[in-house]
Amino acid sequence: GVAMSKGIQSQRVVSTPKHFVGYSDAKAAREWDARTDPHVTPSEMFYIHEYPFRKVFQEAGALGVMCAYNDYNGVPMAGNYEYLTTKLRKEMGFKGYVVSDSYSIERLSDIYHVCADHKEACLMALKAGFNVRTDFNEPDEYINNVRSLVKEGRISIKRIDELVRQVLYVK
Repeated sequence: GVAMSKGIQSQRVVSTPKHFVGYSDAKAAREWDARTDPHVTPSEMFYIHEYPFRKVFQEAGALGVMCAYNDYNGVPMAGNYEYLTTKLRKEMGFKGYVVSDSYSIERLSDIYHVCADHKEACLMALKAGFNVRTDFNEPDEYINNVRSLVKEGRISIKRIDELVRQVLYVK
């Protein structure tokens, strides 16, 4: 991972490892339409799942990362401030942007049911530390939700600026 990321980034292309973090260890091989908490101990999460990401961010300076679909300790990664901000940015020193896996933000309401609707899912993801939503449909609903949340005072424009600044740092 470290050599590959260094090689990719030496060509002025952003290396974006995925899926952060704890993905592909879900019990009963449930990865898509169900809650997929890997049920691993904190030490397994740290030494097995987080370790490769920590190495690639700290040694290769990878500037992108894609969030995983799974949850951990009952909190989906797409809305997990502890992982997307505290661990990723503050502990691992990550400087780049976090992208969603397709539909991972909407899954906060549609699959995980931790939010009432897509607008609330948008809010949870932004607060957690998402920078870029990736999806295969028109972005109007998401962008309109971001605008509405700012106008309603539910998320500050300062937070939006911070998330955009992290993308512009990479560019």
